[in-house]
Amino acid sequence: MQRRHLTDDQVEAFVRDKVAGPGLARMEEHLLFCDPCQRRVEKLSHLVADLRAAVSAIGLLGVVHATSDGPVRLRSRQLQGEQSWLAELSGHQRYFARTFASLEQASAFAQRMFHELCPEHVCVAGCDSCTCQGE
Repeated sequence: MQRRHLTDDQVEAFVRDKVAGPGLARMEEHLLFCDPCQRRVEKLSHLVADLRAAVSAIGLLGVVHATSDGPVRLRSRQLQGEQSWLAELSGHQRYFARTFASLEQASAFAQRMFHELCPEHVCVAGCDSCTCQGE
Protein backbone atom coordinates (compact mmCIF):
# COMPACT_ATOMS: atom_id res chain seq x y z
CA MET A 1 0.00 0.00 0.00
CA GLN A 2 1.39 3.39 -1.01
CA ARG A 3 1.07 6.11 1.60
CA ARG A 4 0.31 9.70 0.71
CA HIS A 5 2.48 12.39 2.18
CA LEU A 6 1.03 14.76 4.72
CA THR A 7 -0.31 17.99 3.28
CA ASP A 8 1.23 21.32 4.24
CA ASP A 9 -1.84 22.06 6.40
CA GLN A 10 -1.46 18.71 8.18
CA VAL A 11 2.24 19.31 8.85
CA GLU A 12 1.46 22.79 10.21
CA ALA A 13 -1.35 21.48 12.42
CA PHE A 14 0.94 18.72 13.73
CA VAL A 15 3.76 21.15 14.55
CA ARG A 16 1.34 23.54 16.26
CA ASP A 17 -0.18 20.70 18.37
CA LYS A 18 -3.61 21.24 16.77
CA VAL A 19 -4.27 17.55 16.04
CA ALA A 20 -5.83 15.14 18.52
CA GLY A 21 -7.42 11.73 18.69
CA PRO A 22 -7.34 9.28 15.78
CA GLY A 23 -5.98 11.92 13.39
CA LEU A 24 -2.94 12.40 15.61
CA ALA A 25 -2.36 8.65 15.86
CA ARG A 26 -2.49 8.33 12.05
CA MET A 27 -0.04 11.20 11.57
CA GLU A 28 2.37 9.81 14.16
CA GLU A 29 2.25 6.38 12.51
CA HIS A 30 2.85 7.95 9.10
CA LEU A 31 5.80 9.93 10.43
CA LEU A 32 7.40 6.74 11.77
CA PHE A 33 7.89 5.48 8.22
CA CYS A 34 7.99 8.56 5.98
CA ASP A 35 11.36 10.27 5.90
CA PRO A 36 10.26 13.16 3.62
CA CYS A 37 7.40 14.06 5.97
CA GLN A 38 9.70 13.71 9.00
CA ARG A 39 12.07 16.22 7.40
CA ARG A 40 9.20 18.62 6.66
CA VAL A 41 7.97 18.43 10.26
CA GLU A 42 11.50 18.96 11.56
CA LYS A 43 12.11 21.90 9.21
CA LEU A 44 8.84 23.60 10.16
CA SER A 45 9.47 22.94 13.86
CA HIS A 46 12.83 24.72 13.61
CA LEU A 47 11.26 27.60 11.70
CA VAL A 48 8.53 28.01 14.32
CA ALA A 49 11.11 27.96 17.12
CA ASP A 50 13.23 30.56 15.30
CA LEU A 51 10.19 32.79 14.77
CA ARG A 52 9.20 32.53 18.43
CA ALA A 53 12.74 33.47 19.45
CA ALA A 54 12.74 36.43 17.05
CA VAL A 55 9.41 37.70 18.37
CA SER A 56 10.72 37.35 21.90
CA ALA A 57 13.92 39.22 21.00
CA ILE A 58 11.92 42.09 19.50
CA GLY A 59 10.26 42.55 22.87
CA LEU A 60 13.68 42.51 24.52
CA LEU A 61 15.05 45.11 22.11
CA GLY A 62 12.39 47.72 22.57
CA VAL A 63 8.80 48.54 23.44
CA VAL A 64 6.71 51.64 23.86
CA HIS A 65 4.18 51.74 26.68
CA ALA A 66 1.24 54.10 26.17
CA THR A 67 0.68 55.62 29.60
CA SER A 68 -1.76 58.33 30.69
CA ASP A 69 1.20 60.74 30.98
CA GLY A 70 2.49 59.92 27.50
CA PRO A 71 4.66 57.24 25.94
CA VAL A 72 7.48 55.55 27.83
CA ARG A 73 10.15 53.98 25.62
CA LEU A 74 12.27 51.03 26.69
CA ARG A 75 15.16 50.10 24.46
CA SER A 76 18.11 47.74 24.69
CA ARG A 77 20.90 47.86 22.14
CA GLN A 78 24.38 46.47 21.79
CA LEU A 79 27.06 49.11 22.00
CA GLN A 80 28.95 49.39 18.74
CA GLY A 81 32.22 47.49 18.79
CA GLU A 82 31.62 46.21 22.33
CA GLN A 83 30.26 43.12 24.02
CA SER A 84 28.00 45.15 26.33
CA TRP A 85 24.35 46.18 26.05
CA LEU A 86 22.83 49.55 26.91
CA ALA A 87 19.40 49.62 28.54
CA GLU A 88 17.50 52.88 28.09
CA LEU A 89 14.20 54.12 29.45
CA SER A 90 12.82 57.51 28.45
CA GLY A 91 9.51 59.20 29.16
CA HIS A 92 7.73 61.22 31.82
CA GLN A 93 10.58 63.74 31.45
CA ARG A 94 13.06 61.14 32.72
CA TYR A 95 15.90 59.19 31.17
CA PHE A 96 17.64 56.16 32.66
CA ALA A 97 20.52 54.27 31.04
CA ARG A 98 22.89 51.57 32.21
CA THR A 99 25.18 49.01 30.56
CA PHE A 100 24.97 45.25 31.03
CA ALA A 101 26.78 42.13 29.88
CA SER A 102 23.73 40.63 28.12
CA LEU A 103 20.57 41.61 26.29
CA GLU A 104 18.46 39.74 28.85
CA GLN A 105 20.00 41.72 31.76
CA ALA A 106 19.52 45.03 29.93
CA SER A 107 15.90 44.23 29.11
CA ALA A 108 15.14 43.12 32.67
CA PHE A 109 16.59 46.38 34.01
CA ALA A 110 14.49 48.50 31.63
CA GLN A 111 11.31 46.57 32.55
CA ARG A 112 12.09 46.89 36.27
CA MET A 113 12.68 50.64 35.95
CA PHE A 114 9.44 51.03 33.99
CA HIS A 115 7.41 49.20 36.65
CA GLU A 116 9.00 51.38 39.35
CA LEU A 117 8.21 54.54 37.35
CA CYS A 118 4.64 53.43 36.45
CA PRO A 119 3.53 50.82 39.02
CA GLU A 120 -0.15 51.37 38.17
CA HIS A 121 0.31 50.78 34.43
CA VAL A 122 -1.71 48.04 32.73
CA CYS A 123 -1.05 47.49 29.04
CA VAL A 124 -4.02 48.23 26.80
CA ALA A 125 -4.61 48.80 23.10
CA GLY A 126 -1.91 51.16 21.86
CA CYS A 127 0.69 49.68 24.15
CA ASP A 128 3.05 47.56 22.07
CA SER A 129 4.26 45.39 24.93
CA CYS A 130 2.53 42.07 25.46
CA THR A 131 5.00 41.11 28.23
CA CYS A 132 3.10 42.91 30.97
CA GLN A 133 -0.50 42.48 29.81
CA GLY A 134 -2.64 42.32 32.86
CA GLU A 135 0.08 43.28 35.32
